[in-house]
Amino acid sequence: CDVFVLPSRQEGFAGAVLEAMAAQRPVVVTPAAAAGVEEGRVGRIVPVDDPEALADAVLELLRDRARARRMGQAGRQHVVAHYSLDLMVRRYEEVYWELLTRGGR
Repeated sequence: CDVFVLPSRQEGFAGAVLEAMAAQRPVVVTPAAAAGVEEGRVGRIVPVDDPEALADAVLELLRDRARARRMGQAGRQHVVAHYSLDLMVRRYEEVYWELLTRGGR
């Protein structure tokens, strides 16, 4: 897989996008799936229902392998910095601790 594409019209939390970024793949997504995607840094964000923009973004990354590789690396760094297991565990602990110490208020 050279480029990950998710042209969703609606999306809850696009975990597949984070998985692709963790695998160092540049992503091409629509705004619905763009959580964590910084346009031009880790991939491309294209309008919904715009097949030409989608195709152009994918072709751009397939043609410029060096840029695609940089985007993939940046995506991996983003996932490690914001979604690592240790970080997620700490965040859950903070939420639970907050709930416990508020005494049900």
